[in-house]
Amino acid sequence: MEPRRLSDWLDYVSQLHSQVIEMGLDRVNDVFRRLCRNARLAKTVVTIAGTNGKGSTLAAVEALALAAGKTVGAYTSPHILRFNERVRINGVDVSDEALEAAFAAVESARGQTALTYFEFTTLVGFYLFQQARLDLVLLEVGLGGRLDAVNIVDPDLAVITSVDLDHQEWLGESREDIGREKAGILRPGIPLIIAEEAPPTSVVDVAGKLGCATFIWRQDFTLERTGDASQALQWRGRRKHADIVVDGLSDNGLPMANMAAAMQVAMLLDFPLSESQVAAVIAGVKVPGRFQLLRRDPEVYADVGHNPHAARYLKQWLGGLPVKKPQIAVFSALKDKDVAGIVKELAGVFDRWIVFPLNVDRAMPLAQLAELVERNQSAPLQTCASLSECLAQATSEAGSDGRIVAFGSFFTVAEIFQNGMMGTDEGDGG
Repeated sequence: MEPRRLSDWLDYVSQLHSQVIEMGLDRVNDVFRRLCRNARLAKTVVTIAGTNGKGSTLAAVEALALAAGKTVGAYTSPHILRFNERVRINGVDVSDEALEAAFAAVESARGQTALTYFEFTTLVGFYLFQQARLDLVLLEVGLGGRLDAVNIVDPDLAVITSVDLDHQEWLGESREDIGREKAGILRPGIPLIIAEEAPPTSVVDVAGKLGCATFIWRQDFTLERTGDASQALQWRGRRKHADIVVDGLSDNGLPMANMAAAMQVAMLLDFPLSESQVAAVIAGVKVPGRFQLLRRDPEVYADVGHNPHAARYLKQWLGGLPVKKPQIAVFSALKDKDVAGIVKELAGVFDRWIVFPLNVDRAMPLAQLAELVERNQSAPLQTCASLSECLAQATSEAGSDGRIVAFGSFFTVAEIFQNGMMGTDEGDGG
């Protein structure tokens, strides 16, 4: 019997495909053609790839587009609390009912074709976007780029936010290999925006061979402090064939390279926005679970960062905050993550680490996690059986003057939100 409720569909799709499945995009592309009959997803499609920063870049482009009066679809992953977070139309998560109808449509179009969970759910989003007849669709790549399910759709503009080591078993062991996979989202002649100062040669080479106009952070667009007493930021970049400057911007706590890249997207797509509108939109961009302030006494932040590149930025970001002592890490990770690399990046940042095992099948065992943390930094280490125990211990030790940072996985942030830990109604943070 075909599932009816969204929860049933998600269970069904999780168990659907066999363990051995042919790689490549042919299967999902065949189903897509049957589902959407080769019609375009929207007037304009932007695909966003990158090791980190995809979600914040997409959120900023989405906010700018909505402010410009565009109708917008956004596809992101993974979700934190509800599957509905993955598919937004005009800034609103789609309803259970809309998703249930879309799952049924994909199942009908699928026939006997095997699909992975991500392929099936990506097609669900695509079906809903096509039905909505949107001006703009923003697609966040799940993994890599070249063989990711979102890459069955040809974008009109591409963004690569960053290229660093993560998922090496799928994407390759070097930045050049990983960059080549991410450059697989490019198409001949489309613009490429790179939110990284020194992208791998592989990305630039692919863009050159395809004739893609390339815009690189700090070379072709910037976002920097003006140096006056206001502490305001100034963006410089390109609009059509002219240089353009936007003044009066503020730091919203999210990576400046990603905010600057989002503004460059808006300029290339010629969004009709004034300087003051752009400034107001960027100031208000928030992304759940990214450097998110949960409470103030003591300060508690949650961050989904889960690789060394994200840890490097977390260190930089914490360095920009007022000093709080003690500063305590509450940390866990999945077993396939580079825990040693993450911890090395943050050595010297925290006065104490408290670690716990995630409550999922892919969790790194507590003993292994503790060993890696102890080996790669010198601050005192404690272990706890659960996240709630960790947070209680950290809160006791932090007192009113300390700071707690819970990070390492989407699952950590999800558990905090799901159980209402730390009074997560603060609403601050990106």
